[in-house]
Amino acid sequence: MMNLKKNTILILFIFISIHSFSQLQVYDIVNKSPVENVLIIQDHLLRATSDKNGRFIIDLTNKKDSVRFYHMGYKVLNVSVNDLHYQKDFFLEPIENELNEVTVTQNYKRLEVYPVKRNINFLMINQPAKIWYSSQIALYVPHTMEFSEYFIDKIFIHTMKGYWDKDDSSKYAPFKVNIYDVDSITKLPGKKLFKDNYVIQRSLDEDRIEVSLFERLDFPIEGIFIVIETYNQDQSDVRPAFRRIKKVKKSKYESYFKSLLVKEGKYSEWTSHSDMSIEANYYFGLELIKFDN
Repeated sequence: MMNLKKNTILILFIFISIHSFSQLQVYDIVNKSPVENVLIIQDHLLRATSDKNGRFIIDLTNKKDSVRFYHMGYKVLNVSVNDLHYQKDFFLEPIENELNEVTVTQNYKRLEVYPVKRNINFLMINQPAKIWYSSQIALYVPHTMEFSEYFIDKIFIHTMKGYWDKDDSSKYAPFKVNIYDVDSITKLPGKKLFKDNYVIQRSLDEDRIEVSLFERLDFPIEGIFIVIETYNQDQSDVRPAFRRIKKVKKSKYESYFKSLLVKEGKYSEWTSHSDMSIEANYYFGLELIKFDN
């Protein structure tokens, strides 16, 4: 009788395990080919990444949250966990289709915005900023009259190999990014301008990461912050590293750091790189567009 109970429990455990994890596959809806490096996001966390065959495995025990399929070249696909139980193949629609339609019907000018690079400090260029787990970094991008009538369309991010790293893992480590407004009192990062963070991972063939925004943003007169957030050590075993440049005198661009860990019952505050005696800025940028009449 005891052995029978043990066998029943074992069979039940195997049954639950099989149904808790499922192998799924994601394809391009146009040519039906598998899509590699699709980020599978649930509860704002990176749960899986599709392989070269478009396959990924995900835990389906959490039935409350929907799952988001994110890839730089495709429209975001949101599916319910219930769909993941009964559907094994998913199809992504390329963004190019939408962009081509816009290009045909509207003319617009493009403008890339970066902190000014002068008097390059080669030592600093060769020592990128490798960011701690559970942290945020931010670059303040000021508004100028030149940006009037322009909309924010993309974020540019330059990741690098960590200075002491033996491989390129830091260059391709995942992280989150969002745009924040400027707090009217503290002049520090205030509120997110997008409800959900973008979950990003540089692909092997990219010279830089180009994050196409879900919707174009007006450029606030107060400026904006590009804010990057790293995962904790349980979620990612590699810390990302980002390019930085020597800060130009009188530059209004400013970089900040903040830990998301609670210390002595308190969260840390944003700290300026200037206060940390670091004369450098993160080399992040924006693509602005202006529609012609």
